Amino acid sequence: MSKICLETEASTSLEHHLREAECTYVLRRIELHNRTPAEGQGLWSPRQSAVYHRSDLSGQTPDRFVIIAPSESGEDMLEQLLEFAREESQTASPFNIHRILIADSLKNWQEYLSSLETKLKDQVYHIYDITIRIRLMKE
Repeated sequence: MSKICLETEASTSLEHHLREAECTYVLRRIELHNRTPAEGQGLWSPRQSAVYHRSDLSGQTPDRFVIIAPSESGEDMLEQLLEFAREESQTASPFNIHRILIADSLKNWQEYLSSLETKLKDQVYHIYDITIRIRLMKE
């Protein structure tokens, strides 16, 4: 997550000041791509989504979300949340929407970092192998 901000409208009266809240942030995630990697390229691609949320704290108007470029799995989870809320004749909690988007953006990072670790180890072993061969050739 690169940026999170919370703003309220400026006003002289406290009641008007706390009427609306806005939140905007960018989520970065990593996804496996379905391409055959070229020399030096990995199996992973970085992706990002933008999220905008505006909430009327008085509850008079519904919350508004703008979600740009969500992942397929994130979009599926949001659809399930909205369907469940419809079945229960409720509204989906805005916090659950944020929770789903953030959790979805975190899911592949551990596997990605593990693949980078493996790649780095292979490169280090290759360097050690070359260094040892050079030393043996000099002896």
